[in-house]
Amino acid sequence: MISLPGGEGEIKEYKVIIKEIKPIFTGDANKDPTDPPRETGVIGSIRWWYEALIRSLGGSACDPTKTKCNQEAHCVVCELFGCTGWSRKFRLIIERKKENKLIFRFIELRPMEEAEWILLNSILRIIAGYGIIGGKMTERENYGLIEIDSNEMSDFKYDKSKIEKYIEHTKRNMGKRHPDLNNFIFIDDSTFKEDIENIKNVCDFLKGSEYRSKRYFYKEDNNKIKHFFAYAEDEFEWEQLKNYFKKKNIEFLVIKEILEELSI
Repeated sequence: MISLPGGEGEIKEYKVIIKEIKPIFTGDANKDPTDPPRETGVIGSIRWWYEALIRSLGGSACDPTKTKCNQEAHCVVCELFGCTGWSRKFRLIIERKKENKLIFRFIELRPMEEAEWILLNSILRIIAGYGIIGGKMTERENYGLIEIDSNEMSDFKYDKSKIEKYIEHTKRNMGKRHPDLNNFIFIDDSTFKEDIENIKNVCDFLKGSEYRSKRYFYKEDNNKIKHFFAYAEDEFEWEQLKNYFKKKNIEFLVIKEILEELSI
């Protein structure tokens, strides 16, 4: 906790030590490697995952490039991350601790609900365990693989009842065709490398197009696949995706199983 000047009380600050298995890319390939990643790039990536989680839980999550949330009416994601006339509730400061270790300092700017800390902590754990953070998610370069070395937010374990109560008043349809973790498949298995090229031919909707980005992602570490994930946009695509891995006898995880693990 940090004391505010003038005896005005205390604000919350939680530090998370991040180990970069592969560097976090935030838009400047020529920067000094001893400098930390840009906070804005990291926040944007965290928000992308946060939106997908909120959609999977039935809450409202706008497309910030299209939907005009504002101070008077905004989605549950903008409630935390901000929008026009409504400022973000936290500040993120990133400091480099060692060559491959970073300190993420989450500092409360306005009072945050317990559910918001739970969701923020859950997203960091999902990214560290199964995802990618930062830019170049779709590129072959190996950026954005991380582990959590220590976590002062670890007491904010996932609590389904608290989250459902928090998002209950925000359940409204804000459009389809946006990432929803209910439609994600996660694979923590480095032995299926030969199937990577084949999956985008069988499930060709994953390839993307001139106007749509691709929807399968992975990085490599020591020539092994790490943190493969892909997502569908509708029930037909979802069945195709699941059936592909079932036929290949490749085990996969879905968000419900991951959240159950995060609640322990």
